Amino acid sequence: ARLVAGIGTPDRGSVTVGSAEAPDAPAARYLVTQEVHLFGGTLADNLRLARPDAGDEQLRHALREAGAGWALDLDA
Repeated sequence: ARLVAGIGTPDRGSVTVGSAEAPDAPAARYLVTQEVHLFGGTLADNLRLARPDAGDEQLRHALREAGAGWALDLDA
């Protein structure tokens, strides 16, 4: 969603919407929805579904990058 909206830039390659490069594509032409699902267990358990060997610092980094750094301040 960030890449399509032009908020972020890809590490390599490009993002296109139809034939236009994002964010040059008119905003009225696209919609990015997000469906979120958490499985039973802890937030760390859910994050490790994508990278089972991730350490705690990598998980903290992933939360910050996803805009969920606020979760780091929650009581365990």
